[in-house]
Amino acid sequence: MNDKHYTLKEVSETIKTPVAYLRKMIKEEKLEASKIGRDYKCTDKAVQRFIDLCKVGKNVR
Repeated sequence: MNDKHYTLKEVSETIKTPVAYLRKMIKEEKLEASKIGRDYKCTDKAVQRFIDLCKVGKNVR
């Protein structure tokens, strides 16, 4: 439980990606997140895995 959790807005600002796109990636199971109440939360490890997946040569779309 030592992982830091981020809201989609925080992730969006960090990686300069629209929140709607992040929600789409969650629904397609390409970004791991937990729904807490009405909001999604991502761990720092999940965000890093998503970034690694998006690197050149590993297109998410």
